[in-house]
Amino acid sequence: GNLHDSSMQKFDDFARNLVAESLDASLPATLSIWDWKVDENTGSWIKWKVPSFDFIKNVPFFNLVVPTVDSTRLKYILKADVEAGFHVLVGGNSGVGKTLTIMDYLDHTGEDYVFQAKSFSAQTSARALQ
Repeated sequence: GNLHDSSMQKFDDFARNLVAESLDASLPATLSIWDWKVDENTGSWIKWKVPSFDFIKNVPFFNLVVPTVDSTRLKYILKADVEAGFHVLVGGNSGVGKTLTIMDYLDHTGEDYVFQAKSFSAQTSARALQ
């Protein structure tokens, strides 16, 4: 979800209570809820693992994609939603890497998906899109 920074601790508290009450389980006390995910094989809480970055010397600088914990989480959720047949709308602050992460995901899906990107800004109008 999309939360303002000032609301993240409130949501962390809410989610911890919800997990404790609904699942009779608890999240690890260290770090925040965004630092953990459920291991699909064991059902236990594990930290997100960020893929390693392999620097390729001849790739143009602006084509380099360095994975972060945020991009790893977004790709995980994006992949799960797309594979389940859901449409995806990603919102968030400007300049945090939403488009880059989504385009990187789509570039690595192979021939399973055909996509077309449309860029929007604050000045984009409905008429300009049509």
